Amino acid sequence: MTLLVVGGSGFLGTELIKQAGSAGRHTVATYASRPGVGSSATWKQLDRPP
Repeated sequence: MTLLVVGGSGFLGTELIKQAGSAGRHTVATYASRPGVGSSATWKQLDRPP
């Protein structure tokens, strides 16, 4: 099962990605301006900043 984390580069999203990785879950995370660093998540940009 794939876990989707909306706002993955934020404080809570970063922790969710870390916990999901520890549990062996594949994670897809979204971001607005820049993806998070140091994670195994697949990153997808949802909105482009103005």
